[in-house]
Amino acid sequence: MLPQAKHAGSNPAATTMNNNKCVHTEHCCILHGCKYGSDYCPVEEGIKPQSYLCESCDPFWENTEKKNEKIWKKINEEFQRKMILDNE
Repeated sequence: MLPQAKHAGSNPAATTMNNNKCVHTEHCCILHGCKYGSDYCPVEEGIKPQSYLCESCDPFWENTEKKNEKIWKKINEEFQRKMILDNE
């Protein structure tokens, strides 16, 4: 398993959706896509929120809490945008 959970923290928006976890929610990214190359990824499609930052957006490498907050905000805004588009 990737070490991202230890470094990036978990997604505040996903904490109430624990029963919806799958391999995609634990590794894929709404911004950087499916880490498994799947044609259907519930995270990339905006159906399920990702639990952790992917290795492409993990702020651990820059070690800044402020960047961490900005990335989660962007991820959750994109998730909300996709949910709205799906409901139209």
